[in-house]
Amino acid sequence: MAFPKNTPAQAANRARIGGAAASRWLLTRDGSATVPEQCNEARDPLPPQTQAPLSTPLQWRSPWWLWQGVACAASTLLAPTFLAIGGLLLRDAHSDHPVFWPSLMLSLALANLLAMAAMNQLHHRRPFTGRKRLAAGYGVFSMLAGGVLFLLLGWASGFLPDFVLPLFGGGGSPVKALFWSLALALSYSLLSFLHASVLYAWLCFRDPGQDAGWLDGIGWRLG
Repeated sequence: MAFPKNTPAQAANRARIGGAAASRWLLTRDGSATVPEQCNEARDPLPPQTQAPLSTPLQWRSPWWLWQGVACAASTLLAPTFLAIGGLLLRDAHSDHPVFWPSLMLSLALANLLAMAAMNQLHHRRPFTGRKRLAAGYGVFSMLAGGVLFLLLGWASGFLPDFVLPLFGGGGSPVKALFWSLALALSYSLLSFLHASVLYAWLCFRDPGQDAGWLDGIGWRLG
């Protein structure tokens, strides 16, 4: 049986294939396959992860004392509970609990001062890098302080017993009275300090990564 003869083109093609195989054997004769750099890039096309830039800490607006005072005054005077109680007292100052209502208005300013002092200390020890966390922390501190002051003033002045106990016909368990007292304190705190957290973070601090705004211009003129 006769085998077909190779044509010159087939012979050249086989020689080229044999040369390529010999080159690969020579490159890998030490036992470790060498992969070209472009193959590594094709096998791992994802670029190396770059580290995210560090956030710049917030800075107190200058002058410090001015903006702290403005934030405290605005947070107290613009509180819905302060405006509501003040409006009722201006219309009719007579009340069954004449000490409770003015004291409650003063407690708003005290709670804001306590929250400011706490947040300033936290920012001094570990600076905040964003206004969201700063406002959230201020809201927690201010609502906690305001709620505690509300409960103390309410029970000391007799307002809460006179308001809560009639809901149960003059009796009821202490647990129910405590539950309704806490519910009133929570409602009061939410109405009184949600806006204060935003005002504090916006008025008292500036982001050094941004251009100076009109608030900084006011501070420089007054400082």
